[in-house]
Amino acid sequence: MKFIVYRNNRRLPPVELSQAVRSPHTFREVFKELDWIGFELEDARPDAEFTLFIGDNPVRQPPKIYRNTLVWPSDRYFANSFGRIRLRLRIRLRGGEPQEIFAGDLSCYSSKFTVDQYRKMLADISGIARGLIFDVVSNSCVIFGWGETSMVHEMSGLEEYAALERLILRFEAILDRISQMPDTAIEVRQTRQRCYGYENFSQRAISRMTASGFHPGNPNMPKPFPCEVRKKFISYDTWENRQIAGFCNIISSRLDSVMNSAREQKRKIRETRGWRKMAPRGQVSLWNLEDRPRIEQLDKSVDACHTLRERIDNYPKRFKFLEGLSPAELNLRPTPRFLRDLFYSHAYAVMTDFINSNGVLFDRKAFEHRVKDTAKLYEYWVYLLLYKYLSGRLGLRADHRRTLFPPRTDEDNIFVLNIESGSTAVFHTETDLRILLHYEPTFFPLPEARERKSRFYRSGLMENSLSLQPDIIIEAVTGPEKAPVSEYALVIDCKYSAKISGHHWYDVGKYQFQLFESIGHTNIARQLWLFYPGPHEGWKTNFPDPNPEHLISDSGAVAGEVSIAPLPGESGSQTVETLFDQLDKSVGAILRALLRSSGRR
Repeated sequence: MKFIVYRNNRRLPPVELSQAVRSPHTFREVFKELDWIGFELEDARPDAEFTLFIGDNPVRQPPKIYRNTLVWPSDRYFANSFGRIRLRLRIRLRGGEPQEIFAGDLSCYSSKFTVDQYRKMLADISGIARGLIFDVVSNSCVIFGWGETSMVHEMSGLEEYAALERLILRFEAILDRISQMPDTAIEVRQTRQRCYGYENFSQRAISRMTASGFHPGNPNMPKPFPCEVRKKFISYDTWENRQIAGFCNIISSRLDSVMNSAREQKRKIRETRGWRKMAPRGQVSLWNLEDRPRIEQLDKSVDACHTLRERIDNYPKRFKFLEGLSPAELNLRPTPRFLRDLFYSHAYAVMTDFINSNGVLFDRKAFEHRVKDTAKLYEYWVYLLLYKYLSGRLGLRADHRRTLFPPRTDEDNIFVLNIESGSTAVFHTETDLRILLHYEPTFFPLPEARERKSRFYRSGLMENSLSLQPDIIIEAVTGPEKAPVSEYALVIDCKYSAKISGHHWYDVGKYQFQLFESIGHTNIARQLWLFYPGPHEGWKTNFPDPNPEHLISDSGAVAGEVSIAPLPGESGSQTVETLFDQLDKSVGAILRALLRSSGRR
């Protein structure tokens, strides 16, 4: 059997399936997401059922049969894709189990984003997410008595090991000073030795001598005699020293985490080596542009972390007050020694600074590996941009929710961006008006909405059995938090498209008369907006009225479109401010009008 791929009606060299079973085949062709792709399987067995997968998703259109050839009709199968795509073909004989008979890897580039825009979108998501984690976690640090956080770092071995190296060099100098006059305690131990009658006998020894009639002061008793005595020793086993040992353990664990993360990143980079070595004519491949230099940097970070790990393992020999100590669970309460002793106070400051600034990490790679669909990434980018706009440009106070950033595990303080359907961020104004930023809220039919006690429902003008789920809703509410009253709402649908056509408005038009609030049964969709990447240069808005106050007082719905996309080539602050300027002339004008109206009330 031969498997054949067509790109824009051009037939690519066929692949013999007998050669492709042992290892994935690599297509040398560089695809784009809007290419028309077709597939054929020649000499197909008539008694078998074949299923073609693109990534993890089966091709829903059944193949057509022409004699002994199966033909999957041409379609834009790679839409919304960027990066490596794996094709898989499975066969199932009658009464048998499905078996994979072909696997092939190909590279696909975006037609709506340039590579720089795609990378900038991920960088924007990462940067905004780090800022939000800072706001979320700082409150938690206050609860534990650590003070407020001052920084949140992205999960990057290259950045983390450099910060740890600076920390260790600074901390070692302090430990050298502490070792000259460490904190000590008097420890009483029971020991057995040769005695002459004047020693500090242990309670157990006194009981035994009393029971046996032995008197150590009797000159007729043989001396010396073996007995158990209580001896006092100077010990370094104090609370503060155990906290320092526990902190050293945390640094060791963080170094191990950095090394493991770097090795995992190298493994994943090498997995994509085949397709990332290919590039359109005249362009540098992603392998040479990004991957090879990154692998070299990751190797350096692993070697550096290993060296630092060995230094920390040698601390008990280098600093005698740490020898034999059982590290305590870190609980940096401000004891008198930590506050008043010169060098212990320096150590305490270093430990608390690290916990507050470097103890929180954003695992960007885990997010990128989980979210592959470019259209979904664009939705996240728009949502986080609006989040940042509400808090940054409009100055609203956010009531942060940790649901966007669940910890990677319960034990560490490393967070992964996880914007799930139904996520809501609350922003407070100076009045009783609150702005709610919803991501994919679900509007169930009224009976189901009542059963679920949902704030929203969809009307029954169309299919009652289906729920509606807009991408983003910006809602202005008043009243108590448990029973808010919707005053106004903007529905935003993100279309990963180069231009807006009639069918896009048809898709979003269903929201205009079907999104209702459960309490007042009022239609909340007063504004319909389409956000799309648009052309690579320029942007536009369709704003029907120059006076936003007229729009919020009008009972009719307003529709508009915003062409907005990541802006590569600028610094982070410049990029965000430029995007905010675009929002100011579209949905931002409506929000400002709402805030002014609320202030007048």
